Amino acid sequence: MNNTVLRMDKIIHLLTESKDGLGVTEISRSLGLAKSTVYDIITTMLQIGYVEYADARSSTYRVGLRLYQYGSHYIRTNNFYLLADSVLNNLRNKLGQTVFLGIESNRRIVFVQKYPGSCPISLAAEVGDSNYMHLTAMGKALLASYSKGRVHDIVGEEPFFAKTDATLTTYEELDAELEAIRIRGYSFDNGESVSALRCIGAPVFDSSNEAIGAVGMSVFGADMTEENREYYAREVIDSAMEISHRMGYLWQKNYQR
Repeated sequence: MNNTVLRMDKIIHLLTESKDGLGVTEISRSLGLAKSTVYDIITTMLQIGYVEYADARSSTYRVGLRLYQYGSHYIRTNNFYLLADSVLNNLRNKLGQTVFLGIESNRRIVFVQKYPGSCPISLAAEVGDSNYMHLTAMGKALLASYSKGRVHDIVGEEPFFAKTDATLTTYEELDAELEAIRIRGYSFDNGESVSALRCIGAPVFDSSNEAIGAVGMSVFGADMTEENREYYAREVIDSAMEISHRMGYLWQKNYQR
């Protein structure tokens, strides 16, 4: 593969994880590349709109408008996202809570669509953000549909990375959680990524019975009770199932045991 293209991809990945932008020195240090190499690549990316200045005075860079345009085109023309859009809009309107669509990419859950609720959650992820699979509701919903080998390949060695005291860090904990998800039909993030939030997720399947994404919703922990948790869960499951059926999935249950 072309080394320059691979390096460009790594630079884009770094910039997507930075809120304030990065300079040539920081990128060079993170990737183990010479400053001159990074500068040459960044200069080209700047010219074609892949990056732009986050702060011209300090010569820091962020992801540019061109990549947003490409991503928007992908969303507009991808059948999965088009079929999911009205369902997730309806779910958000019905619950009044923030709703997400996520997919797995590079062993992480990526938030590809967001529908802010009537009281938007500032702590929640934004479109394009990614997180560890084992500590998010959508990630765990997908892991529960995978083989044990695929789960181990994605999650890696224990102890798993933890963001809060509630994060699952061993396979004993994770395996028990995934089995519980298969039984009840939905996943629950009990403050495992952000302590203040509670999240529910359910998988989306296609016509080949493969999990291709997940629906999720988030609320503040103080706003979730045992009663409304079951209500939220049923609505999330039903929405994920509706999208699945639009994608050609024939079963009436999400996890076939």
